Amino acid sequence: MATRVTLRAGSASLHWHGSRHGQPSVIADVSKNMSPLRQLILISSLLFACPAFGEADPAFFATLKGSLGFPFGTYHTIEGWRCDTGKVGTRTLMVDTIDGKPLDKIIHIWIENISYPGLPGNERIVLKGYESGKFVGTPDLPTEENKKWEASQLTFQFRSYFVPTTIVSPHGLQYENPPQKNES
Repeated sequence: MATRVTLRAGSASLHWHGSRHGQPSVIADVSKNMSPLRQLILISSLLFACPAFGEADPAFFATLKGSLGFPFGTYHTIEGWRCDTGKVGTRTLMVDTIDGKPLDKIIHIWIENISYPGLPGNERIVLKGYESGKFVGTPDLPTEENKKWEASQLTFQFRSYFVPTTIVSPHGLQYENPPQKNES
């Protein structure tokens, strides 16, 4: 939920609101005739209202939930079968169990970092890891910018995916880029 603060000092105003992505957004309208005292009040208000200006609040990200129903970055064991219906590729898993608990409804999720040709189609898959996400597709761009980019079949959207840290089964499944051991 966004917070909005509006401060007015004569002909100057400062609007601050926390965006839905946790980054503060600030809009300041300052008059050229503003007294030094009012400028100081405006700057102090900005610093007070945005103590972590430019930094996201870590507590905010703990509340963002992925398609698995848990906060992003939470470690889980997921189980299921490769999805073969529709245009989903060979890395979409139909998750039917999370942490040993069967789900009431199957959840489809993309699996990152799995080598070609992807997930096997006839074996149960068990992975340990965490959910993350990224933006995919091409955003709406001005006409002159659209000419520079190849058209994308995807609309600009957020896509969550699962990052396996351990492949439990099947035994032949491999990482595209194996995790590196921490030597410290």
